[in-house]
Amino acid sequence: NLSFNMGYNSMNNALPAQACQMNTMIGGTQLNGAFFNLGDALAIVVFTPLFESVVYPAIAKCKGSPVRLGQKLVAGMLVVALANIVAAIMEIRRRQEPLMTWTQCSECAPNGIHMRDMS
Repeated sequence: NLSFNMGYNSMNNALPAQACQMNTMIGGTQLNGAFFNLGDALAIVVFTPLFESVVYPAIAKCKGSPVRLGQKLVAGMLVVALANIVAAIMEIRRRQEPLMTWTQCSECAPNGIHMRDMS
């Protein structure tokens, strides 16, 4: 439960805050960082049936025994760890990008915070 909540905590707090300081402009509108949480719902709807009907049966056939719940949970936690590593790398890169001082401040970050020119 702790590791699951750590992954969701970063997804619901740190990642939207990170997105608020990135160039998420489409046309003249800035996408709110929370918009990207739709990816979680989309991934669940698309990948859960795919894994349950294709991936896990194929792995079970190769190893000769069914994929146990614990193995599925460990695989999920590895995906969460990888996602957090990617987010950390993106944050390092975001901080290296120049500020977008020629445009308005971010609409979802604290007042006066400019976005970085990374999209």
